[in-house]
Amino acid sequence: MRAAEQRATLAAIGNDLVAVDGGPGYRRAALLLKHLNGCDEPVARFADLPSAPAWLRLPAAAQHKLALRVALLWMGDSLAGSIDGAWLGALAEVAGEDLLDWAIETIPTMPAVAARALQPDELEIYGFSLLREQLPTPLRGYLPWRADLPGLSCPGEVLDAFVAAAVAAAART
Repeated sequence: MRAAEQRATLAAIGNDLVAVDGGPGYRRAALLLKHLNGCDEPVARFADLPSAPAWLRLPAAAQHKLALRVALLWMGDSLAGSIDGAWLGALAEVAGEDLLDWAIETIPTMPAVAARALQPDELEIYGFSLLREQLPTPLRGYLPWRADLPGLSCPGEVLDAFVAAAVAAAART
């Protein structure tokens, strides 16, 4: 790749990372939340941009769905083996029936991880925290802000499998 093409590629990645749905008001609100919660602004350099996964360049709504998919997969056996209709219904209200059905169908093909059953209001925060774990540190702040969960862990290869399955599913829809 020629130097001009490299610069153009880096510029496109950078533009996608700093573009936030909702305009300037949304960006200011996101910055205020970061400040109030002690989250520093990311300090990414041009050298960090090539390591940005393609999903980080998606619009906020697509990243939100991706986070929900990853959280549903992370629950694994707790979700796939549940017969609690009220809990499953509440999850469907948050994630949507299509995402919930997809997760239940996909879980048997995924590696297992020891994880607890999440409450519906935890899906988003766990999903974004898991996605953030997959990012290099300088790029973590470019994911829509959510409080990180201390002690949340998922082996890297398992998380990679979850994210790959979620990205593939999103591409098909």
